[in-house]
Order: sequence, then C-alpha cells, then structure tokens
Amino acid sequence: KFWLSVVNTGVFFLFIIEFVMQCCSKPNYICRAYFWLDIVACISLLPDTYFVQALLFGDGSAFAAGRSSKVARMVRLVARSTKATRLNRLTRIVRVAALMPRIAALF
Repeated sequence: KFWLSVVNTGVFFLFIIEFVMQCCSKPNYICRAYFWLDIVACISLLPDTYFVQALLFGDGSAFAAGRSSKVARMVRLVARSTKATRLNRLTRIVRVAALMPRIAALF
C-alpha cells in the first residue's frame, strides 16, 4: 500500500504539470468542460497520494491528541469517494482512448 501511494503521488504531480501546461498552451481551455473534468480528476487523486495517506494514517498521534473523530470522518469521506474516484478515472481513460486515433494520425 505504501508503494502504491508513492506511485499515485508521482502520477498526481505529473497530472498537475500536464494541467498547467494545458492552461498555458490552449487559449480556450480554462473554464471549459475539459478544464473542470481535469480539476475533478486531480482532486480525485488526492486521497490516494502519499501525503494524504500519511496525514490520515500517519504516526497515530492524532488519536492521542483527541482528534480521532475528525480522522474517522475523513476516512469515511475517503471511503465514500472511492466510487466517484473510479468513475472520474474511467472518464479520463475514455477521453485518452478517444484521442488515440488523432495521435496516431500525426505519425
């Protein structure tokens, strides 16, 4: 599980780089449908990143400090958003698959 969260963190940062490049290179990208789709997909990756996993399940000091109810609510929220996360990733995969013929036509 640790390595998966590290890989997801790398993917998250690559996705952020791609997102910034899209914003800079496409004049009509910001505030369009794909812009919002990319925002939602980026946010959906956050629960799987190393930083959020370490924040939620880190060293256990949250339980000692009396913040266990806040952590438990966050864990439940992450569990509920799993289906939405998978749907967003599926949408992203479909979008990339739709672009494959165009990319193949370039070469």
